Formats: sequence, C-alpha cells, structure tokens
Amino acid sequence: MTNHQPLAQVEWRTSQGVVGLIVHKTLLPGQEVPNNYGPRNNERLMLNYGFCIPGNICDYRELSLKPPAGSPILVAKKEQYKRFATPGSIPNEDKYYVYNIFYPLPSQCRTLETSVFSLGLLDAVAVMSANRRELADLQIEENRIYIPFEKYGGSRCLLYGLGQLIKILMQTVLIIKTSACFKKEPKNSKQRNATFYREGQMYISECAIAIAEWTLQRAKSVEILCSDYSSWFDIVMKALPERRFNQRVLNKIQSLITDHPSSLKHGGELFYGDAVSQTLTRTAKEPFRACVRGILEAMGDPKGDIPTPFETKLVYTIFICFCAAAYRNIDQNENPSDDENRGILPARLRQWVAFLIEHYPEPPQDVRWVLEDDDAEKSLDSIEKIFKKTRRLKYGLFPLEYLINSWKVVDRMYWLSGNWMRWAWLITRDETVDLARSPLSFLMDVESVPRTLDQAPVDSYLYIPHDPRSVEAK
Repeated sequence: MTNHQPLAQVEWRTSQGVVGLIVHKTLLPGQEVPNNYGPRNNERLMLNYGFCIPGNICDYRELSLKPPAGSPILVAKKEQYKRFATPGSIPNEDKYYVYNIFYPLPSQCRTLETSVFSLGLLDAVAVMSANRRELADLQIEENRIYIPFEKYGGSRCLLYGLGQLIKILMQTVLIIKTSACFKKEPKNSKQRNATFYREGQMYISECAIAIAEWTLQRAKSVEILCSDYSSWFDIVMKALPERRFNQRVLNKIQSLITDHPSSLKHGGELFYGDAVSQTLTRTAKEPFRACVRGILEAMGDPKGDIPTPFETKLVYTIFICFCAAAYRNIDQNENPSDDENRGILPARLRQWVAFLIEHYPEPPQDVRWVLEDDDAEKSLDSIEKIFKKTRRLKYGLFPLEYLINSWKVVDRMYWLSGNWMRWAWLITRDETVDLARSPLSFLMDVESVPRTLDQAPVDSYLYIPHDPRSVEAK
C-alpha cells in the first residue's frame, strides 16, 4: 500500500478481477507512487491511520465555541430548527474550522477572512458578539445564521468576533508552548507524529492570528488601506516565528491579503482613546483633545502611560456627549461639502449621531437616574462637577467655548450633564470593541504572557462606521 500524499494526482479504478491505480503525473524510475486519502487533516490521519504529515496543506483545526446557555446563537439555532428541520430529525452538530493558509478552498468564493476561517465560524462569533441593535438584524436561513456585515453599522460584531477568535487562538498557542512535552525531542514514531500534530495546530493558529490581526489593524487605522501593505508586512515578518514561517509562508500571507477582498469593505472604523478627535473637523480636533486631557488630569487620570479600558470609555462618553450636542445645534444652512473647515461634525459624524439617537433614545432631562456600575457613576459624577466649575473658562479645562458659543443655552450649560453622560456611557458599552493588545508580539515572546489570557491586557476601541455608499470609505 502506498503512502498518503495530500492532493496527489492519483485515481483508483476497478474492473472485473482488476484493481488499478492511475497516476496523473509523470514519475521517474524509483520514485514512490503516492496514494490520496482525500483532504484529511492531521487529526483525522492520526485517528484513522496512525500518522501525521508535517506541513500538511490539507490540515485544519476544528473549533468548539461553547456558547453559554441563553446565548443569541443558541436561541437562533433553536428557531432555525423549528423553521426548517424535518419533524423527528436530530439537529446537526455545528462544525467550525480554522484552515491551513494553503488549504485548497475554491478561490472564487473566498474573502480574506474565509481563507482561514470557515464562514460558519465567522457568522457564529459575530452573532455571539452582537449587541441588541445588531441582533435586530439577525438573519435565520435554512443553512446560515448571520448578521449582514455590509449594512451600515453591521461590521462591529465581526470585528469584535475576530478579536475573540484571536484570544482563542492565542490560548491554543500558549497551551502548546507551555506544555511539558513541547521542548522534548521525540524518541519514537508516536512521539514524532504527536510533535507533527502539535506543530501543525500551532502553525494554523499563528497564521490565522496574523490574518485576523491584519483585518483589525485595517479597521484601527485610516492609513492602512487596501493599497498600502508594505509597513505592516514588515511587522508581520518580524513577529512570526522563523522556524515555522519561511519566505514561502510569508509570501502566501501577503498574496491572501492582496488577492482577496476583506469580508469588511471599509477600514478606519475603530478609534482608540482621544484619537476619536480625528473624526471631527479640523477646527475642533485639537480643542476637543485639550478638553479631554484637562478633564482626566483634573480627575487624577490616567493612572499609567497606557489608559485602561475604563479610562478610554470615559473619553468616548465625553466624545459622544459633545457630538450629540453639536448635532442638536447644526446650522441647517451649512454646506456639507465645506464641513472639514467649519463647524464641528463632518458628514460622517452627523450620520453616526443620527444613527445612535435612532437606536438609543435620548435620556429624560427632568428625572435623575443612576447607573448600576458604581465606579462609572462615581467617575461621571466627578466629571459633571468639574464641568460645572470650569465650563465658563475659555482657556481652562474646556477650550471649546468658542466652538459652542452659538449653541442653544441649554446645550452650552448641560451638554456634559450627568444624564447625558449616563446615556453616552451605556452607548459605549454596546458600541465599543475590546481587543487583545499586540497579539503579534505574543507570537514572538510567549514566555512573557500570563499563564491565562484572562490576565492579558485589553484595549477598548470606539466603533464609528463608514457609510457603505461613501466614496471616502472606499
């Protein structure tokens, strides 16, 4: 019996009394005739035949997401079964896959992300990451449960889901690299095959982290768009371990990024900290940043060089309050084409604020209400006191006075009131994306990472979508 070779060009044929093997490839005398068991991953080869193949291009990893009871994906699966299943049939077990980057998927139906993650996996993590607004658009079909990514505001849940996938894959790499047998040399064929299997799982996970991180980097930067890869490729090449990532692998990662469109049409939708000011008009950017710096300094924050997710959400709360007040005071006679040089809100932010108000009704101003989060309530109360004390200071903590002096009196006096901030805080809970910090650095130095990734640092980004129809976002 010949040995298995993935994608070997061979064909078994039988006739009466004869079993033959046809080889669709020229072989020289003495060369082995390969067999082909089909596109089997190393786990199936190990279980069925007792061996693994190093560098198996048909290798893939099965993931189990284990959503908690009551998760939207489980509720949707029950509804799908109720609508489409044959009476008495058993629900199909979900299969989620992460592929080797060389896996022979049909190129005509691939996006960048589905080159390494099965569509069902992307759909599932997006649904599991969805907020109430996004779940209102949940689609349940016979063969698919998903949220439309291409709709305005529909990409956040996939970005969040990719961040969660990166954490799952980082955990896989961490478990393998910190296991007792990882650095031991194999002494027999069983141990060698186990080594091939572990290295294959690690290789698949690390490549998938690189691809997912590209999509997230693109979302986090207005500079990293589809036409400019060079600087980020340098980062990837330095981050991926050389022992498993030769030039052939790096070239493949590059070709996947350049040859396949992303599942998400636009980049530049995630903003970190006071970088949200980049979305304001030129006249408002620096005054807003100075305002935020003044508030945090007056509060005694930040507590370190890198702000915590809690501190960044305070910034986003102030930003949403500012944008909402500016939206309520838009001069209807302004020319939208001139909005980069005057006013406060460009067209993108006007659309975004209107979208938020549609999905998150404005708070009552005649009734004081409080948040369940005591830390948030304490911080917002502190900001309100600072605002009341200094709002009239043109060059003090609030160098925004000359921008807002044409606002209605009620907005000039109360745009950063407690109720408005509580409203905005609840929005940040739903409209942010929490991502692991520097996952590519993790690939280089796993020893510096905590034994559990629950302790690894996380950054929180505010999601501001592009209009799918806009020229600017293309």
